[in-house]
Amino acid sequence: MRIINQQNGSTYQEASSILLELCAIDQNSLQSQISMVSTYLRGLGESRQLKPFHNPDLLWRHRKEALWSALSAFPNCEALITDICVPISNLPHVIEKIGKMLDSSSLVSAPIIAHAGDGNVHTILLFRPHQKREVDELNDRMVSLALEFDGTCTGEHGIGIGKRKFLKQELGENAVQTMKTIKHSLDPKNLLNPKKIIPDNN
Repeated sequence: MRIINQQNGSTYQEASSILLELCAIDQNSLQSQISMVSTYLRGLGESRQLKPFHNPDLLWRHRKEALWSALSAFPNCEALITDICVPISNLPHVIEKIGKMLDSSSLVSAPIIAHAGDGNVHTILLFRPHQKREVDELNDRMVSLALEFDGTCTGEHGIGIGKRKFLKQELGENAVQTMKTIKHSLDPKNLLNPKKIIPDNN
């Protein structure tokens, strides 16, 4: 949130935040939703407050530009975006553990951005070239953490090359072999996306 404020001139509270977009057919229904969320937050403790924001388009813009804001704040860094997904009930535990991982790393910054509604977690790992190995190890540790908490190695960015090594761990040997069989049946010459996900189709 500090990076977003610095790069956009916004004044969000610089703390862990959940951004909620409430939709309703009329004002009464909207107020009912706000009341329900406020009651829930009060039950979590006095430090948790609901602060209305009346420009959702601006809020979404700042969210979508979070990566570019981070890169602008640290112009000498590259970025690797992680993409794990866990059941919503496990999301707080996973984010807490990721935070501890990052605290013990040497990275200059690593903002965590989650789609709280579906348990999808993106961490923007900002690193300098000499930290590439550490970043790759952090990414692998996050994937293993997701699998430990009944999640998946990718929420939306796909398997590709980088995460195919986790397929057997997540799906099992039989599932991967079935995928290989289907791929070979439909693409015996391995012309479609060769060497991606399933590198050996012989």
